[in-house]
Amino acid sequence: MTDQLWETTADTFTAQKVVLNDMKRLPNFVCFRIACILSMASILWFLSSFLMVNVHLKASQPAGKGESASWMSRLDSRCKGLPAVNFSASFVKRVVLMVVDALRAEVLESGIQYMPFLRGMITNGSGYVFKAKIQAPTVTMPRIKALTSGTIPAFLDLLFNFGSSEFADDNLLRRMRESNLSSVFYGDETWLHMFPGHFKRSEGTTSFIVTDYVEVDRNVTRHLDFELQQVDWTMMILHYLGLDHIGHSYGDKSSLISLKLQEMDNVSSIIYRTLHKNLSDFLLIVLGDHGMSDTGGHGGTSELESNVLVFTISPHLTASSQSCRLFVTECSGQLIQTVEQVDLVPTLAVLLNLPIPERNVGLLMGDLVRALIPKDGDLCTMYMINLCQFVRNIPDAISDKAADIAYQAVQKHWPKDGDPVGCNSDISASFEQLFNDLRRLLSEHSLPYNVSSMTSALILLLILAVLFCIQYSYLITKWNGELEFASVFLTSLPVMSLASSSYIEFEELTWHFILCSLMAVLVYHSCRTPSGDVVRRRVVIVAILSRSIRELCSMTAASYAYGNSLWTFSFLRHERSFLVNFSLMLLIITFLPSAHSKVWHLCYLILSFAALSYYKLVDHENFKSTLWSTVSARSVFALAIAIIALDKLSSRSIAVSISLLQCLFLKPLHLLIYCLIVSQQVLLKRVLLELKASVLCETMLHFVLAQCAFFDTGNSNRLSTIDISVSYIGLTSYQPAISAVLIFIRTYGLCFVVWALFWRHLDRRNQHSALCFIFLLTAVPTAFYMFIVELLRTHLFVWSIWFRSSYDSCTRVASNVPGVKRIQAQPGEDEKS
Repeated sequence: MTDQLWETTADTFTAQKVVLNDMKRLPNFVCFRIACILSMASILWFLSSFLMVNVHLKASQPAGKGESASWMSRLDSRCKGLPAVNFSASFVKRVVLMVVDALRAEVLESGIQYMPFLRGMITNGSGYVFKAKIQAPTVTMPRIKALTSGTIPAFLDLLFNFGSSEFADDNLLRRMRESNLSSVFYGDETWLHMFPGHFKRSEGTTSFIVTDYVEVDRNVTRHLDFELQQVDWTMMILHYLGLDHIGHSYGDKSSLISLKLQEMDNVSSIIYRTLHKNLSDFLLIVLGDHGMSDTGGHGGTSELESNVLVFTISPHLTASSQSCRLFVTECSGQLIQTVEQVDLVPTLAVLLNLPIPERNVGLLMGDLVRALIPKDGDLCTMYMINLCQFVRNIPDAISDKAADIAYQAVQKHWPKDGDPVGCNSDISASFEQLFNDLRRLLSEHSLPYNVSSMTSALILLLILAVLFCIQYSYLITKWNGELEFASVFLTSLPVMSLASSSYIEFEELTWHFILCSLMAVLVYHSCRTPSGDVVRRRVVIVAILSRSIRELCSMTAASYAYGNSLWTFSFLRHERSFLVNFSLMLLIITFLPSAHSKVWHLCYLILSFAALSYYKLVDHENFKSTLWSTVSARSVFALAIAIIALDKLSSRSIAVSISLLQCLFLKPLHLLIYCLIVSQQVLLKRVLLELKASVLCETMLHFVLAQCAFFDTGNSNRLSTIDISVSYIGLTSYQPAISAVLIFIRTYGLCFVVWALFWRHLDRRNQHSALCFIFLLTAVPTAFYMFIVELLRTHLFVWSIWFRSSYDSCTRVASNVPGVKRIQAQPGEDEKS
């Protein structure tokens, strides 16, 4: 007995000595904290260097020396001879600019039957329809800049879309005010923030209550009866938000879309017929500011998001375009003229006899100006003015070649003394070709990126990763099986695929392949180890869950993309009651066994179940924000906060509270997927404990699961999949900070839940090991993303694919590492239990 006591004491002392030695090497996690801070600093440094590129063109200064100066001086001398908007009067007396938010070009194929007035006007030749291309980012504020100034917005404008400030660049509204022409506005209040004091009369509507698609448009239309009788304005701008809100809240396949298109068509009819009673010199323009993706969002660069409609209606337009009539009848996309959305700016400027904004890069819309400008000489003069203004904005690096091309055109059509030569309707074709050449020349010119700053930030992050590996190399020196090797090898595969745009666009497929492969290795490992039949059965269940979730997500994507009508998916999608009740019960069963105080937690969960059931089971397409819906949503908020407060911010309480909020935010099918993933994670953690898997293996598996979870709940690398409809749940007015938190929880909440549930079983020593692995798993791909973005900074897809993915990767660094690090202050909960 004495010998056994001495042996036990010696073993205990040895184990404690090993733990103490390891802890001495890492006092207070100082090295890890420093690495986290420096990594975030390097990422912010890189993003600031990349995003601060000024893509706006600057007006050229007077020519200096050299050959370039010679060409520019020649062009300037010829341009000065042009009559700068000295026409006797404007060609149209009034313009109504009706912006229908998210009116994509695809409506001409799927929804033109719901717009009989506009269809009829195009068919009988009293109007034209154009397909307008827009540039990323496809969100409202940058598009308003493009519509008023003719400039191409910077990607950085996306970050300021939720906090619009005064627009200081030269624009049409400023030119109108300087020419004593009045304008009125009704609609999205973003315009009022960007152009304060520019409107004679105005009223804004908030664009962030995305569940409201009725009152937000009625508040615009109710002003029409008064304004259409007034004679003191030259331009009336109307910005309707209802169509965009329907897309965000209910998707692009909602039956509400057709009703909203009919409403917009009726408004167009009222405006045209009322103005036509007393006036013939007016122009009605109905257009979209951006498109709508196949999930109802926007912000990306897909065809649906970056192509919008432009209807132009006027009594002066004649039935001269047979192609337009054929287009509306046959819906053949080959017969419609394609323009750039910025082309609207110089067109409106010359029609209103205004100077073109100095930074404009748009071209006159040929069909429209030819129909509204009767004299060929005036038409030629306008093209010349447009050309001279455009060339002055060309960067110095290519101004020589651009001035040469432009000067030859001016020399050909405008002699030094005399009237324009050969200036007829055919001139538009030659000028359009000329502008296309200049635009191509401009697109080939690389932007002035701060390469040295970007490289320095990248090197800093790489040095951190290398030093981190050296400092903590002892954590990964013991690989004792095929499970560890497979985890490391498979998890490193996505890094090798980052250079391919196709792999990035379908990144979720890569992560699902890795997860299913790891599940197969886990099943193989369980069969080789002396584990019981119960453990093996649990491993098989986890593997089946992984494959089932993957199949369910595939059906979701197929339904959105191709209208898949599989009976299983149709049943799940339409049985809202089954989905909600089954998902919430599954969540209760998953979390209840781990609760300390089962009675209290059961009460909280049942109350949450009742509130969520009321909120989720209503018919949302006919649902208006009511007192009871707000109360039910706020009840869930209060219960989530109460669970965290009573459980002292434990990882368990964080997981339960975030899950309750996710149940409030997610659509029914995504809610089912969410609950299945949480159940899978809880079961996976138990299996790994029973198999005595290493911390390295556990961390790798949970990292892959967190990445899959991000994509499985409807997120992607596309900006258009960000669900902003959750930003007003439970709120009665716009609260920017709260809305941002709700959107963040909706997007990244499941990642936090996966890590929180993983965290609660680890002791302090294993927590630190896991944090080190997580840091490397997020820092290395981010560094590679940064390298690819810098290397391919002039690539066509750098903004739409690589940078979007690198930004998302940086966000995951900011959400995973600090999120888990916040919980590391507490010891593992299994130690306390």
